[in-house]
Amino acid sequence: MMPRPPSNVPRRIIAGTALVAIICLCIAWPARKVLLPLWPMPVEEVLAISDGGQSAERLLVTDRRVARSLGRGTVRHRPISVWRLELHSGEVFHAWLQGVRDANSGELRSPLPDWVEAVRVDEPPAAEGTLVLLDADRRQLEVPLAEIDRMYRPNGLTQGQRLALARDRWGERWRWPFTGPAPVDQPTG
Repeated sequence: MMPRPPSNVPRRIIAGTALVAIICLCIAWPARKVLLPLWPMPVEEVLAISDGGQSAERLLVTDRRVARSLGRGTVRHRPISVWRLELHSGEVFHAWLQGVRDANSGELRSPLPDWVEAVRVDEPPAAEGTLVLLDADRRQLEVPLAEIDRMYRPNGLTQGQRLALARDRWGERWRWPFTGPAPVDQPTG
């Protein structure tokens, strides 16, 4: 009896790799509905011109389909200075950072704190005061730092930072046994 020729081994390796790829695709296809909302999308500043150029509306959108649906006369770009704020209440909005108002004096701090220079800030220090922001309608907003859960500049994130943010969101949504809070001891009797 003759042994099989060695050319059969690469065929089996290729077939096995293709089978593993198909299995991974079959698992990942339904999971995309859960994983895609966790991925931080870039923010587009849209200036929609209407009424024959008589009026314009400024919007900050994360969905490219919305930006494209506004039709002709639309100007789009991705400003790197736009922040996305996620509050403890679950509210999410986009705005430009104007400054940090000191909690004690009530005045804007002239040198911004060091943590503002980061692309992503998880739970900014609440003792700093209040964030002063400018939204798409050019209204000035003030948000106490104690209410902010997370803030980041979506257009300034690298792919690695986007992956880390999606991983952290996944960990917040699904409490794994090793990352959840420690159980609190209940008083007895």
